[in-house]
Amino acid sequence: MNKSPLLSRLASPIFHRQRRGGVFLALLAWLTLAFLLSTAERAQAQTRGSNYGISAINVSQPPTPDYSLNGGANKGAQVQKWLEIEVQFSAPALPPMPPGQLPALGASDLTVRYFVLVGGNKLLTGEVTHTDVLGGQQLYSVMYVSPRSLQLLEGNKPFVTSDITNIEVQLTKPGVGQPLAIRQVKPGPPLGNSAFQQITGFLLNKSQTPFAPLYWDRYEVIKPASPR
Repeated sequence: MNKSPLLSRLASPIFHRQRRGGVFLALLAWLTLAFLLSTAERAQAQTRGSNYGISAINVSQPPTPDYSLNGGANKGAQVQKWLEIEVQFSAPALPPMPPGQLPALGASDLTVRYFVLVGGNKLLTGEVTHTDVLGGQQLYSVMYVSPRSLQLLEGNKPFVTSDITNIEVQLTKPGVGQPLAIRQVKPGPPLGNSAFQQITGFLLNKSQTPFAPLYWDRYEVIKPASPR
């Protein structure tokens, strides 16, 4: 019994190779389309300015500010150095509001989380919540470690910035599960969910230090702690 031309073609190895080639081309076309759509969406998001970003993490050791007191005793003391960690970040502008209407509660809040690994095994953690963040490309947040805390961390030895193994900073927002932006001083494993024991209480926000009244216009407003 002779096979029909259609059955003969279906049984042909050439047909099966062509069929596999067609499936491959279709899959390649689908992946290409998905990539192009994803790229376009990212570009649109950047155009809208919807992305948050961390552009710099700067470390320094400023001395304790020296205030003058008129009419009081001149009490001398050896000036010591603090650890200062300053973060430059960006945030989208708040949407325009109708006249007489304020943004929803917490809409202008942004929390900056700090993770500082010292000596390869001591992970300092702390966070500061800023409010009235209007958005922009050059916004600043800062945290400090006091001279006494630095001595304690180093076993009463002088602290130098090279003792810092790495620093990670995260931008978070109330009601948003994942960080909006993450940056490290140098590439390395994540510190936010690392196995290191987290040490709290060493990192202080600006209002908890003698730097509180300084550089007022440079840094974002710190949200007051909720009354107990």
